[in-house]
Amino acid sequence: MEIRQNVIDDLNAMTTESWRTIRIMAEMVQALDTLNKLGTNCVSIFGSARSTSDTPEYRDAERLARMLVEKGFGVITGGGPGVMEAANKGAAEAGGVSVGLRIELPHEQGCNQYVKTRCNFRYFFTRKFMFVKYAMAYVVMPGGMGTIDELSEAFVLAQTGRIRPFPIILYNSSYWAGLLEWLRTSMANGGFINREEIDKLVTVCDTPEQVVEHLCKIGCVVYLKLSYKEIEDRLGDLTARGVALKNGQTLKDLYNERCPLYEKYANIVQECDHKRVREIVQELASQANA
Repeated sequence: MEIRQNVIDDLNAMTTESWRTIRIMAEMVQALDTLNKLGTNCVSIFGSARSTSDTPEYRDAERLARMLVEKGFGVITGGGPGVMEAANKGAAEAGGVSVGLRIELPHEQGCNQYVKTRCNFRYFFTRKFMFVKYAMAYVVMPGGMGTIDELSEAFVLAQTGRIRPFPIILYNSSYWAGLLEWLRTSMANGGFINREEIDKLVTVCDTPEQVVEHLCKIGCVVYLKLSYKEIEDRLGDLTARGVALKNGQTLKDLYNERCPLYEKYANIVQECDHKRVREIVQELASQANA
């Protein structure tokens, strides 16, 4: 008797599932290898593929992505048109990390032109895994069932403790009001969810400024600033300390390359020359409280 399966791909005629397993593994490995090189905290931005450039959500996504890059974040999207294109555009034009995790669909166009780092997927579950793994926050713009799917995935993983809770921001309070009302009444009144879980895991924002402000509140970047001489004295043997330098690059080159970036993106700059750890911690605490 033939066992019916609903998976649609070009392996349906195979007599074994082994080839599909290998394909899934290859898809995972390729994406992990690519995304492990990002080196930037990224925010995943979701929303409708049908939004055009004259819609408020398109314009807001583009502006939000630009503001996130200016604060030192990268941007991850599904790589398609609409809100995804807007977010990639804002990030790319601001000179930041612009990632597209494109899913192959029968009626979906290719990756948008603003994606700088691209991964291709046949399976939604491997793609959603990458969104969660490489994002430090979700911003969910108005969208359809695909957007709801991505939102639900993150919510359930955080709710059940399968991932560390991270910011899930619903953008446009009027759009999401009906869903939140249903969760807080029908679902909560039925005993299927606690209202506290909703308020704990989800934040609602209405402007790009509110999103950036919220993310900066929960994630503070601290630059522990040392002079080049003190770093050189402390490191000693670079090989033994595992400092990775490009061919022909010196420690001074690396220092001069990175310091302007640290200065640009840090919320707090802490001078550390000739100071003990306890003194540095006390000064950091004072700055954080201020």
